[in-house]
Amino acid sequence: MCIEIWEPFEFNFRFHMAQNLGSKLWGPFKELFYIVDGAVSKKNPDAFNDLEAALRKHKPDFVSLLQNPAKNAQHRAEIRKANTEGVLLDGQATPKTLPTDVIEESLIISDLFDLNEYSSVELLLAGEQEQPRFPGYPRGLVAILLYYDGRVSLLSSLQMLIQARRGRTWLFEIEAEVTDLATTFTDDLMKDGLTRKVLGLLERMDTVAELEKLGREKALGDAKHRHDVTEFLKGIRTSLAESLFAWAAQTPLQRQDLILLFNHLRRHAAVDQSGCLDEVTIALLMAFFYSIDIGGLEPRYEDRDDLSKELPLIVDPEYLPEVHRLISKEPDATDSPTWKNLKPLLEFGVGVMLRRATQQPETQGEVMKMHRAPLFNLSHTPIAPPSMCLEPHEFYMRQSTFTVHRFHHTDATEAERSSGTEVMRLVRILLAHEREGLEPPENLPRYLCGSLEAA
Repeated sequence: MCIEIWEPFEFNFRFHMAQNLGSKLWGPFKELFYIVDGAVSKKNPDAFNDLEAALRKHKPDFVSLLQNPAKNAQHRAEIRKANTEGVLLDGQATPKTLPTDVIEESLIISDLFDLNEYSSVELLLAGEQEQPRFPGYPRGLVAILLYYDGRVSLLSSLQMLIQARRGRTWLFEIEAEVTDLATTFTDDLMKDGLTRKVLGLLERMDTVAELEKLGREKALGDAKHRHDVTEFLKGIRTSLAESLFAWAAQTPLQRQDLILLFNHLRRHAAVDQSGCLDEVTIALLMAFFYSIDIGGLEPRYEDRDDLSKELPLIVDPEYLPEVHRLISKEPDATDSPTWKNLKPLLEFGVGVMLRRATQQPETQGEVMKMHRAPLFNLSHTPIAPPSMCLEPHEFYMRQSTFTVHRFHHTDATEAERSSGTEVMRLVRILLAHEREGLEPPENLPRYLCGSLEAA
């Protein structure tokens, strides 16, 4: 099993690292990425010790998750005098004097990224050392690329670790001790508020605004440099969202985290330039669907009892009422423009879940009520461009197909129990016309036609 990872720049890194002054914001994260990639993706059987040491070293970076070292007035004053007094940089035994232009550029980078002044100097010097790998770029533009490359490296490592967790949807063929380590490590991150941190970063990250800021400070170069920075920014957002998706697919989100996810979708769901849901929104939507999926509780599953003890939806008595409350909330001014078209998809998923999760009288009619709403008119509205998202993502497609299949299976079962209800009668009419290659009758309710087309 493999899910696509947004990969950072490829370097002959291990050879180069010994000579590199480096930057805490780039070099160590590149090394971390290669270690995690070796243990998880490349399945190196000897990777466990290196992985364990790397995770122990970088746990504060995963906990703080893209928080830059803070600016410091004293550090700024020391850097300003570095052309005469020198500064002691990480990894050096003696103070290093800096040219005036390096000082000025490093302070610009510090202000640009709200970054500690010493970290800015180290990043700029790393950019200077990496210049031969980026012909024609001054050190400042290289430093910009290294900054974002380091962030992508950290997030790609997080995404791989979450994918390597023990869970219910897929199984990596890797060493059991690596799976145990990844599960325990990421459990700790989730307990420390990983969902809140990921959604907060997605909320604050605006690719257009970031590019505009870089442009104002002349921190963007030619078309290729701009393209690389743009791709890094997209990769950061995608890795964040797909990390939450991978978590939910393996381990459903707890109630409070599901509330955060739902409210984020409500306020920040977005479409791309083609008018389709963007990659981030689709990943978060699928995280929601996987979190409320109880397909594994079918009586035919041998591990049904064990699984039921792990599903928040089953063990948390407030889970179902809270989901129902969320989906029933009226529109308000904070809703994103995309929300009105996205909400019916969520209503549909919740309706299927409620029907399957409980036989209580107050939820018996939930799916039928939603079935009569114009939910499936969206089947003629693009949800994802043909070249991306659902088609290449096996587990997106699987969840979408299962949800629609379960809806029709459940709906047909309930209708049969009622011995010839209107829905079953209409279903039979529509299916008969389909077998004959005929268009549905004009008087057939459009919600039914749309739902079967979606299936």
